[in-house]
Amino acid sequence: MCSGIMIGKGNTAEVFAQGEGKVCKLFYEGYPKEPVLWEFHNAQVLYRKKLPVPAVYEIMEKKERSGIVYERIYGKSMFELFAEEENKERIFDLFVNLHQEFLMHHGKEFISYKEFMTRNIRSKAGESNKLPEKIEALPEGEFLCHGDFHPGNVMVRPDGSAVVIDFINVCRGPRNFDIARTFFLLKEVDASQTIANLYLQKMGGVWEEIEQFVEIIAEYRAVEGGK
Repeated sequence: MCSGIMIGKGNTAEVFAQGEGKVCKLFYEGYPKEPVLWEFHNAQVLYRKKLPVPAVYEIMEKKERSGIVYERIYGKSMFELFAEEENKERIFDLFVNLHQEFLMHHGKEFISYKEFMTRNIRSKAGESNKLPEKIEALPEGEFLCHGDFHPGNVMVRPDGSAVVIDFINVCRGPRNFDIARTFFLLKEVDASQTIANLYLQKMGGVWEEIEQFVEIIAEYRAVEGGK
């Protein structure tokens, strides 16, 4: 059973210290069980691929809430480090290199990004929403996509090594979909778009390659619950 001191809190879950070197990500009461199972599966596969992610141990239950027990990563989020450190370029390069490492892998073990987005839309906006028709017209792809790759989901240990967290959105799709998703998330926190444009440049991308995805992601984000 998840117990211990709460050390973090997000949109879908709270994080509790769980014994020596472990944490429990405890989802809020009423949160559907199916996405919890997806995340557990995704975390297991990513760890087996030897990507820089925490070890994952088990699913636990606490009353009406589901939790996943992970290895505890000691350090700060990359978002915190951006605010603190003067050498922001070093941190940003680490961020870009991590994303490139993920996108080198194929994602046959994961749900299609189209199916993932469509399921989420149907569950939140109902069958009348027309966005799934636009999503279906997008290109197919077989690359591993994190689906929520932003500085808040990268932890940096005191020794400088980085670990990626949060796997509920992991899917397979075109590389440019995941790049577009990160571009959009960076743009949300920087109205000038400077950081987003620098990220795209360092990823070797151009606007024309991600434009169709960004337009859909903007509509999807409204349904998903973003800004």
